[in-house]
Amino acid sequence: MKPPLFQSLTLAALLASPLAAQAPIHAAPHAEPVCAEISDSNLPAEFAAWATSAQQIQASAGGATPAMPVISPGTPVQLQLQPAAKVRFTAAPTQKRTPENAHAGLVKLRIPAAGTWRIAASGPVWIDLLSQAGPVASTHHGRMAPCTSLRKVVEFPLSAGDYLLQLSGNPGPALRLMVVAKP
Repeated sequence: MKPPLFQSLTLAALLASPLAAQAPIHAAPHAEPVCAEISDSNLPAEFAAWATSAQQIQASAGGATPAMPVISPGTPVQLQLQPAAKVRFTAAPTQKRTPENAHAGLVKLRIPAAGTWRIAASGPVWIDLLSQAGPVASTHHGRMAPCTSLRKVVEFPLSAGDYLLQLSGNPGPALRLMVVAKP
């Protein structure tokens, strides 16, 4: 009796197949880089202001809270987030994880011109962006500048106008944030 075809293939034949060439051998998309030190000296040019002093802003808890703070591109902000249990989101956050000491908050984002915009954060916060029409899908996210204090960058295609930035799942109340146009 002949063995089934898949049992007679050799390892070399499998590795030479086009499908094997497409699959990554080691996929670790959320692995943190190992850094001897954290330095903002190698930030991309569009984030040069990241290392300057930041505007201090208290993020809104939503609901019936006073006027929502507004942030604009190009200026780093130091947000003071609220305990997550106190925040009333406009739309449910798309990320359901809740780290220990989770904090969250809402701010308005004013975009001056259409284009691809990057929202950078100093922590592993979850970023949801809402327009008048509803949630805006991101097109890319990652750790653009390893071994810097810029921990996360999320890109969104945006038109000029105002947006609601919902931040959730940050492990603590402090978060540095900056919005820049993609070059």
